[in-house]
Formats: sequence, C-alpha cells, structure tokens
Amino acid sequence: MSELANTLPCCRRELVFSAPGDEGRYVVKDPHAGDYYCVGEEEYFLLTQFNGLQSPGSICATFAERFGERFDEVRLLIPYDEGARLAELYALGTPVDERVDRPEGVFVRAHLPRREVRRFAPFLIAEAEARSSA
Repeated sequence: MSELANTLPCCRRELVFSAPGDEGRYVVKDPHAGDYYCVGEEEYFLLTQFNGLQSPGSICATFAERFGERFDEVRLLIPYDEGARLAELYALGTPVDERVDRPEGVFVRAHLPRREVRRFAPFLIAEAEARSSA
C-alpha cells in the first residue's frame, strides 16, 4: 500500500502551459479536446510537479517553501469507529505515505497541514510508540 501512496498521477505531456497573464493566472491548453483552463500560481506549480519523478513529501516540502504552507509528518491511529475522521483526512488531500489496517484501527503516516494538526490531535501517536509498533 505504501508504494501506491507514493505514486502521484502524471500530467499528460501534450498539455501546454502559458506564462502568467496580467492577473497572474496561467492558461493550460488541452490540444486534444481544444479546451483551455485558467489556473492560479499554486495550481500551476502542482500541475508541473506531477511529472512522475517527485514524491508526495518532496512536493509538499517544495510547496511549503514557495507558498508558506507548513506540513508536519504525523502518525495517526484512527479507531474503526472513527471512520469519518479518516474520510476527513483524505478530503484534505493530505499526502498519505503509509496506511496499515491494524486490529485497533487504521495507522496512517502522512504530511498534514500544520493548521490541521490540532483537529487530529486525539489520534496522534508519539514517535517512540510508532517505532516500537512498526
């Protein structure tokens, strides 16, 4: 499962990216469909990182440096009866580096936006505990 979690989609090579316009927006052209999409700087950055060479952690770190978002690597143990919390985690788009189903719940190692750490605090696992249980 961790190999799948470290695999990101690649943008199609035929997409054409323009330089930013007057309003700081980029245009992405899909020559096959003839469609154009306007995206912001953050979206443009992410699209250009989906090249099959970058890991989720690497993209997060570079994004944080460039745009100010800070991510913390966290280890969570979410009990099965708290499945809605796991759905919330995935809804954030958080890069999940590892997921393991255990008898007591789902163990997740992920890069969580720092602003969301407090929200998942009840499920955090201490570093020493995470090492001994692995």
